[in-house]
Amino acid sequence: MARTTLFSTALFFILCFLAAGHPGLAAGNLENYPHNTKAWSEVPPDYFTPADTIPAGEDFDAPLNGSRYTPYDPNPFAHKEDAPKVIPIVPIEVDQSFSQVKKLPADFMGFRIEIMATDAPLPENHDIFFQHGNLVMEKLGDHAYSYTIGSFENAADANSFMDNFLKQRYPAARLIEYQEGKRVN
Repeated sequence: MARTTLFSTALFFILCFLAAGHPGLAAGNLENYPHNTKAWSEVPPDYFTPADTIPAGEDFDAPLNGSRYTPYDPNPFAHKEDAPKVIPIVPIEVDQSFSQVKKLPADFMGFRIEIMATDAPLPENHDIFFQHGNLVMEKLGDHAYSYTIGSFENAADANSFMDNFLKQRYPAARLIEYQEGKRVN
């Protein structure tokens, strides 16, 4: 019973508050909303008559953004003074020492990994020259070229490197041992 009395008392005060026209609540601030003050008698007689749906002077084929369609023109700048300027090609000197094959020192002792063996020298723009540092090319005969990488003191380190990093890309990779710059195997 107490709850019902409390609810009805609160509802009574809210309704009184709204009825008082407090600004910002339901009945307050109605002067900010537009009102229809015209009577039906003031509406012009042709107001509800159907009119032409296309206003005069309107171009409904034009896109909404205002740009116009222009047909294909093989030379769009033939009739314009603002043709784009052509930037001249100027050769730039580039250091390509990173792609050059190094020579094996004459006194090299240790192990290297042969990643590729070919019948003819590879072209200068081959990927192998740009992907590996410390690349050495050896001419083994008239038609035999070997490309090796790495410099290892023992076979275990060389084999570990080859198995972990090179075997997937170069399945024919193999270990080469050197004594005083000469191949042992």
